[in-house]
Order: sequence, then structure tokens, then C-alpha cells
Amino acid sequence: CIASQFLHVYLVITPLDSDGTHFKVSVIHRDSVPSFGPNLNHSTSFQCDHIFKQWLLTKLINAEMASCRASTFQKYQ
Repeated sequence: CIASQFLHVYLVITPLDSDGTHFKVSVIHRDSVPSFGPNLNHSTSFQCDHIFKQWLLTKLINAEMASCRASTFQKYQ
């Protein structure tokens, strides 16, 4: 368990094979964080290619932006 007042979004990337070509992605966030895209489709398994890298980068940037809109951080602005 990770306890923190500042970590609001967790993205866990797990390799599915030994050669590192397929990954499982899990995303969880605090209730105070608004939802953000791009959404995960029914399959959370990704092949490591440029599409996955672009999706992941977009997801991480949107996660940071959504975290900044969380009620916890709004009181500091």
C-alpha cells in the first residue's frame, strides 16, 4: 500500500511475455480525480509499438492534467 496525499493516479504496466512485446495496463485514480482519456477498451493488453507509446504518453499527460483538477489540489490554487 502506498500512502500519499499527492499521488492521485496510478498507472501499472505489466509485461505479459519475456521478450517485452506485450503489456497489460491498469489505471486507478482517486474519486476526486475527474475521468480522463484515452479510455481503455475491453482489452487492456497492448503490443509495444508506436501506437501504444502514443496512447501511453497521452494517457499520462491527461492523468496529470486531471489530477490538477482534483478537489484536493483546487484548494491550493
